[in-house]
Amino acid sequence: MRAFAVRSLGAWVLDPALLAQRVWGAQERNRSMGEGAAAPGRKSEKPEAAARPAKADRAASRIPERKKRAWGPWAAGLGLALGIGLLLLVPRSQGPLAGLATATATAGMTFPPTPGIGSSRVRPADGMEMVYVPAGEFTMGSDRYFDEQPVHTVYLDATWIDRTEVTNGMYALCVAEGACTPPSWSSSHTRSSYYGNPAYADYPVIYVTWNDADTYCAWAGGRLPSEAEWEKAARGTDARIYPWGEPFPTAGLANYGFHVGDTERVGSYPAGASPYGALDMSGNVWEWVADRYDGTYYVRSPERNPQGPPDGSGRVLRGGSWGGDGGNLRAALRYGGDPASANLNIGFRCSGREASP
Repeated sequence: MRAFAVRSLGAWVLDPALLAQRVWGAQERNRSMGEGAAAPGRKSEKPEAAARPAKADRAASRIPERKKRAWGPWAAGLGLALGIGLLLLVPRSQGPLAGLATATATAGMTFPPTPGIGSSRVRPADGMEMVYVPAGEFTMGSDRYFDEQPVHTVYLDATWIDRTEVTNGMYALCVAEGACTPPSWSSSHTRSSYYGNPAYADYPVIYVTWNDADTYCAWAGGRLPSEAEWEKAARGTDARIYPWGEPFPTAGLANYGFHVGDTERVGSYPAGASPYGALDMSGNVWEWVADRYDGTYYVRSPERNPQGPPDGSGRVLRGGSWGGDGGNLRAALRYGGDPASANLNIGFRCSGREASP
């Protein structure tokens, strides 16, 4: 799209009324000069000529005033035509208007960039950074376990998903406002004081039920991601096994296998980022997602924006945790959990499809 300059050429080029005034004024000056007035910066050589108008002026004096002033609308139309021509033909980077300001044309107008892979935004309620997952198809499932079969193609609308798991500090904001209930325990596996301890404000909140997670996301202005949204955010569109690709996990890619022996500060493994920049999608804590669990759901799930089965007693958990083995970190792995359970290795993250602020 071309950006057009609208200031220059004496602004009158794009202002028909002003152009008409200029043209009319020029006519009047020419007529006056023909009657003996001196041109600017030039002396009149024959002042006596004023006593007898030129032949053309005598003829003009017989034209009715109404016809004389017909020049005004004609000039206005000419100005409008010239203005449109400039807008269509003269980009900012070319011609006599090159480099001139376009502030007059764009005053008060904002054009937010279209988000893409790598785009992020901050959620106002809790300060969480979210990453953008574009619309499109991806490969869901695997041939590993029965509840991951069949491998199938799913189309999803664009969404935003939290870059990391929700932290203790963020969750405490919701508790302080009375919208959320505190975790059922304030400790972690190796720490007697965890939730509410400033030293662990940036660590994932744990001991929260599915309802706790759902309530928090609604308070923050989002929702829990669907199982399909979570898996796409974790593995992208190339059917990779782990968020970082095909290599088996190592201690530098994720928190798993008791390498740390407890939760870790969120975002501590940038090398394990997903294709969209989401962190800790594998390891640290299991994550609640919105869907109910059904081991045969993939056999009949819709191809576009699946939301999980309509009934079922369990809710899906994804991602593995600090205490699991490397196989539990696969992006396609599914686990059905009791939504009322709150454990030391379960947390969550939120998502949302609302427009970017």
